[in-house]
Amino acid sequence: MLLVALPAAAMAQVPPASDSGTTVEHVVSDADPTQRYAMFLPPQYDPAACWPLLIVMDPRGRAMVPLARLRPAAARYGYLIVSSYNTLSDGSGEPNVAAVNAILGDVEGLAAVDCTRLYLVGLSGTARMAWEFAFRLEGRVPAVIGFGAGLPWGVPAFRIAVQQLGTPFSYFGGAGQTDYNYHELRALDRTLDEIGIRHSIEFYPGPHDWPPESQFLRAVEWLELDAIRRGLRTDSTALVARLFAQRLSEAESALHDGRGYRALLLYRALREDFEGLHDVGRVPQIVDSLAGAPDVQATEARLEELAGEHQRYRDRLGDFVQTVELSTRPMTQEQAVTHLQIERLQQRAENPADTLDMLAALRMLATAFVHTSFYEPRRYFEERDLHRALLMLEVAQAIRPDEASVCYTLARAYAGLGRKGNAVAALESMAASVRLDPDRLERDPHLTALRDYPAFLAFVARLKRDG
Repeated sequence: MLLVALPAAAMAQVPPASDSGTTVEHVVSDADPTQRYAMFLPPQYDPAACWPLLIVMDPRGRAMVPLARLRPAAARYGYLIVSSYNTLSDGSGEPNVAAVNAILGDVEGLAAVDCTRLYLVGLSGTARMAWEFAFRLEGRVPAVIGFGAGLPWGVPAFRIAVQQLGTPFSYFGGAGQTDYNYHELRALDRTLDEIGIRHSIEFYPGPHDWPPESQFLRAVEWLELDAIRRGLRTDSTALVARLFAQRLSEAESALHDGRGYRALLLYRALREDFEGLHDVGRVPQIVDSLAGAPDVQATEARLEELAGEHQRYRDRLGDFVQTVELSTRPMTQEQAVTHLQIERLQQRAENPADTLDMLAALRMLATAFVHTSFYEPRRYFEERDLHRALLMLEVAQAIRPDEASVCYTLARAYAGLGRKGNAVAALESMAASVRLDPDRLERDPHLTALRDYPAFLAFVARLKRDG
């Protein structure tokens, strides 16, 4: 169970003020020594004051990846960051509960942390869990930041939760334009509008991943506006005026450049984020005008059409997964690639003349890839069904031939099937793009069959020699 109050651990967990503006990459939790995290203190940090805290949950426990991108925004606006090495996605939620409990246990009671401004930051599965944690920490989490995934429950269950618990926090979310969950976030935007939860959802270039620094800056600035609206931040007139002018300039530039749909999104965000905080002038009228423009309506209609196509492709992928599961006669890689329309999608993804169609194709390819490279092989490895795992991985390789993670998992499948030459070839292919740890290869139980294979021994020896 997530803790909502725990006495603070030793003050030594927080570096002294002289270390402010620096990152401590490895901290062992006093509250739970099995937990580790990285910590950042902003340059203006003073232990005598109270500071908002960003609790970051990477879905693969890579604490420094999101911290490095979030750090410039946190430094600018005076936020502490604690980013866990133990959070995980695509499994039991218990690792995330333990990680957040440890963070709260270490810092929650310190005078330097403003316990009314604890912000949960997640990606993918940890973005979903951030909603649950925020409900449990009612009154202490004014907003959640989530990228690459939406709700932890279906919309009906979410509505019931809101009816029972209210809407104690706001939400800033987003996804990459080629994220396989892109349309889920678009749908969430409408759902939160209907329910009445203050929110902002923005999309940025890239796949299913943490956003770039610039998007994290927008997120933290949105938190600042939300804190002002809630009375959690004072002396804000100059900040609100500066942010309004900055965002207005962006919207005007988009409109001037003929990017009507982009301009609509920016002007709509201006209206929703600044009404009640700043004079928004003619912004509402501009929003209404743009919303009725034929080109904008055509773009919105096209996005809805592509959302429907994406759902139909998910259904096709589901049929493929079920066919592979139930068939007694193995499907070939060629048949699988044809069924999933991989080549046709790749052709669409290489056509920059139609940006919306190109991005839609990339999202469908990403959907097929994540299932054939990760979810389905993982399941089949657990079931020790390496033939079906291999088929899935071969499809993934057809989508992204040089993906290192696919090469490594292929090597494991080949080794388990006794195809030792193929296994070593897959590892050699992987080594061309990433650095391999020879000790990890020797310890990997899935590569046991290779341990006396001359080509594998020579490959490992070469890795050790090359350092």
